[in-house]
Amino acid sequence: MKENAFPQGFLEEFQNPGKEHRGTPFWSWNTKLDMDCLEWQVEQFREMGMGGFYIHTRIGLDTEYMGPEYMECVKKAAALAKEKNCETVDFPLISSGI
Repeated sequence: MKENAFPQGFLEEFQNPGKEHRGTPFWSWNTKLDMDCLEWQVEQFREMGMGGFYIHTRIGLDTEYMGPEYMECVKKAAALAKEKNCETVDFPLISSGI
């Protein structure tokens, strides 16, 4: 293979992909939501090199689903994702309202 067989910038992008080409895990919300814990978890996603996350509400959620506290957590998670240049994706079958 020729050394210059790849398009310009391909190898750099491959070695350090943008957020749209990184892992995006399901983030299960299945306990009492806590703002400090959410902030810590979003930072962990960023440190692990994730491109974002899917908010995925599951059985066991102790915070009222779609209630005021829950929606504040969704807003906080979305703001943190934006601040840390991550994608926030809402699970389409169980919408959190973002």
